Amino acid sequence: MTIPTDVIKSKIESVKYHQFDGTQTIVCAIILKTGFVSTGESSCLSPDDFTEVVGQEVAYNKAFDKLFEHEAYRQLNPYRVKRASRAQRVIALPKH
Repeated sequence: MTIPTDVIKSKIESVKYHQFDGTQTIVCAIILKTGFVSTGESSCLSPDDFTEVVGQEVAYNKAFDKLFEHEAYRQLNPYRVKRASRAQRVIALPKH
């Protein structure tokens, strides 16, 4: 199964970045229209080599790659509950 990049991109509501003060660490949060948040991070060992643009790109790519995993799981999960009324959304868990 192949998940086109456009499918994932069409589900994105917004993208936010945060750089921690005094560090070369950037976190990217990709927020989907469903409210799900995927995060990725980047760090640079040497302050002389750090560029914000590259840090954001690395963090975004890591967060975006996680979305492929989540989408694949969503599409392949045989136990997904189909849309139904709340009363019908009962899933029996195995007893231990």
